[in-house]
Amino acid sequence: LLVRYTWPQIGDDTFIFLRYAERLAVGDPTFSDGGPAVEGYSSPLWAWMLVLGVWLGAPLVGFAKALGVLWGALAVAAVVELGRSLGLTPGRNALAGSLFAATAGLLFWAPSGMETPLVAALVAWTAAGLADGSPGGRNRWVAGAACLGVARPEGPGLVVVALVLAAWRQGRLPRPVAG
Repeated sequence: LLVRYTWPQIGDDTFIFLRYAERLAVGDPTFSDGGPAVEGYSSPLWAWMLVLGVWLGAPLVGFAKALGVLWGALAVAAVVELGRSLGLTPGRNALAGSLFAATAGLLFWAPSGMETPLVAALVAWTAAGLADGSPGGRNRWVAGAACLGVARPEGPGLVVVALVLAAWRQGRLPRPVAG
């Protein structure tokens, strides 16, 4: 219901993504005819997800907004999974998921057509996988971290953080000593 309130807004940079997606879908990595082949967007992963919309023949503005809302919902699910992995009681976990779902940042960016909810979901799924510790958790954090590497410019740094946390969790790094 809250997304319905913010649905009409769209990020101005969304149109840069949409232009690149339209051109990438036909094999042209430029923004305009005769322009240089440069990456003029912040998320290769998001750009290629939008290319899928072009290939499907979807109206791109609506596709980008719906995809953002879907990733926003997956981010909320990931926060709930993180709470479960951390051992929160069901009530506290439901509260954490609800509060995260109601944050202005998620509500604003989910229907914006930008990659922000995708990144939020990947960070939360990576954290949930790291907190889980099971083989399934390992698969989740590795997949999440791999996608983070191409989801935003700061993604490779977040991958390094995930690798350090995984090494620490597995006992390959010494635990911090209280001072």
